[in-house]
Amino acid sequence: MKREKLTSKLFSLSCENQKEILSKVIGLFTRTGYEIITLAQSQTDVADTVLITIEAKIPAQQVDNMLLRIRKVIGVIDVTIAFGSVLRSAMYRVSLTKNANAVWDIINKHNARGITLLEGNQLLVHQIGKAADIQRLFNELDGPQLLAFHHSPLTVNQPISVTEHENLSAGIFNKAVPSAAESAYAEIA
Repeated sequence: MKREKLTSKLFSLSCENQKEILSKVIGLFTRTGYEIITLAQSQTDVADTVLITIEAKIPAQQVDNMLLRIRKVIGVIDVTIAFGSVLRSAMYRVSLTKNANAVWDIINKHNARGITLLEGNQLLVHQIGKAADIQRLFNELDGPQLLAFHHSPLTVNQPISVTEHENLSAGIFNKAVPSAAESAYAEIA
């Protein structure tokens, strides 16, 4: 029996702000046995709407089914998925009180950048890279000088909505109106 190759995909969901929506969506992944790598829910500027992002390992052949299952959850407004390499954004809060030059050397060596000098001789550092790159910088900074750390998925590819994905799967390539995801992406790009 041939084993399916699991690849990391980033699902972004716009949802109504309901108490149980997150658990319903998580249940779709856990019932199928797919590993959730990262999970985040945040408020948006749109009233009563939240953004849920899920990075999960899922076989490429099952993406269509998962998109359809997510779309059927009551309260899900839109679903997009990023194909391709998922990069991560990491933030490090680092103390510069001891051996500041060595800390700067480590930061520069890993192509990260100090973005804000904080009170108490602390530096906020930002890095974008693959998980392995972020882990390497974390490992070098780990110790008394590393005061805080956070990372989350960041995609560089244009997401497509579930409707666009269905159209592509059906061979429909031209549409008159861009999706909200395309419009937002175009504004950023």
